[in-house]
Amino acid sequence: MQCGNDDAVRGMLNQLFIRNRNGVWNSYDTTIAIAYLIQSSFQHLDLLKIIHEKNPDIYAYYKYCCRMSFLSQVRDRKWNRYALCVQNDPKAIFLYFMSLCESNRNNYLGTYAYYKNFFDRISADMAFLRGIDKRKRPNYKKYYKEETLKKMYDGIANAESILYNAHNLRNKNPLSHASAELIDRNTSSSDLKKAEYDLDFLINQYIKNNLVFLQPDDLA
Repeated sequence: MQCGNDDAVRGMLNQLFIRNRNGVWNSYDTTIAIAYLIQSSFQHLDLLKIIHEKNPDIYAYYKYCCRMSFLSQVRDRKWNRYALCVQNDPKAIFLYFMSLCESNRNNYLGTYAYYKNFFDRISADMAFLRGIDKRKRPNYKKYYKEETLKKMYDGIANAESILYNAHNLRNKNPLSHASAELIDRNTSSSDLKKAEYDLDFLINQYIKNNLVFLQPDDLA
């Protein structure tokens, strides 16, 4: 690729595909394929399919770390504000991380169970930062109650209906409640995703309305 000879590149790729078809692919072929993919910005889909088949772990690294730069989120003002809210709360970070893990598995029930718990916990963190509760640390035992959260988010558009729906879904989630009613609903996955989106809206609006001192520059 450094020599700029397209015929040489095509010849190399052809040999890789022949070796794959003949069942003699080895670690050297993987190394060559990865070198090509990196220098071609991972544009060769057929070669990526072979990597997916031969080495799922490497493909997973490409999928989650190479398709886009993680800096896009690091530079995002919204996520910087979120990070400042939970910087002293590793359990909130863990809950959000687990919601992402379940989302990657398309486990909507698990994703929502973790995200709802994350929402309750970051709500306690934000209430503490605002000084609502005169305590030395956030009151995590208080901010899982629907009425408490409605009072906290009062003034944000549709907050009451969003929180009612969020708690209703949690109480029907088999991972949170024995009623397990979501199992019988054909729309449960879309309902859960919409509820998570709405809760994220509440967090973002609350920070912008009440915690204006949480700006990205504070991370410097």
